Amino acid sequence: MVDPRVFTDLRQQALHASRASLGLAAPSTATAPWGVLMETGYPEATATVVAFADGSASIYISTGGGFIGGMSHETVRRAAIGMVQSAGPAQPHTTPASTFPLPARGQTVFYLHTDAGVFTGGAAEQQLATRRLPLSALFFAGHELITQYRLLHERGELTRPFQRPTRIERVINRAIGALVRLGLGPSHMRVLEVRGRKTGTLYSLPVDLLSERDQLYLVAPRGFTEWVRNAEAAGEITLRRGRRAQRYRLRALSDAEKLPILKAYLDRFRREVQRYFPVPAGSPPAAFAPHAARYPAFELGQTEAPARRT
Repeated sequence: MVDPRVFTDLRQQALHASRASLGLAAPSTATAPWGVLMETGYPEATATVVAFADGSASIYISTGGGFIGGMSHETVRRAAIGMVQSAGPAQPHTTPASTFPLPARGQTVFYLHTDAGVFTGGAAEQQLATRRLPLSALFFAGHELITQYRLLHERGELTRPFQRPTRIERVINRAIGALVRLGLGPSHMRVLEVRGRKTGTLYSLPVDLLSERDQLYLVAPRGFTEWVRNAEAAGEITLRRGRRAQRYRLRALSDAEKLPILKAYLDRFRREVQRYFPVPAGSPPAAFAPHAARYPAFELGQTEAPARRT
């Protein structure tokens, strides 16, 4: 979900995104859109729908809520690409944008990203819904994207992708875990222990512990793996290194909160985890926005009692 405190930041990132930073291919012409925002003013909030040519998409609500990412789902990816394609015929009916105000109540405004700059146009939502305006097709393409997000959310399928480790990776993890239990290996590494949510069995694996601004974080670069699901169910985990062990409470970060943490994590551990991220180390936080939903991230809160030996 999108934190209302960062709605403005996410909106600004989407409005001022560059094709190079997103890794998008050059369009056929300078005025061919490679990204589009659709914003509608409602009595209770503003809704911002974002789509880019690679199929990445987001929905932000000014009062909080929304979705970031989703392109791993084919229905969302197709709808996002369709929205950008619909922006092509709409572009001649827009004008260059120099300011980016929020829409008035009942109004829908579009911002089209092109290599020639950002173009804007809009109309009353009710008028666009008549299908008689030049921007009506783009309006309905945006609502198709909203529909696909809603269907995924209702089915509980929105943010659960993960990559399984290979057999070789599992062997390597066991070896690294044995070293960390002895207090050896890189100083940032810990052995994570968590009880299985169904069996109660104690599972363990080595993890990279991120320290950022005096706060500890865990990131799951493979996505929603079994340890993530078990940790979510338990609400706490134990981290071990050598003779020391500590139990931690977990707070799952919102997709918006993840952006600077994902950047810090990839920058810090790029040799180990770059292969799991579609953006390169050194990228700005905004570059992670289309992908944040894929990567669970947790803030750790230390409990008073140390973990018991098991």
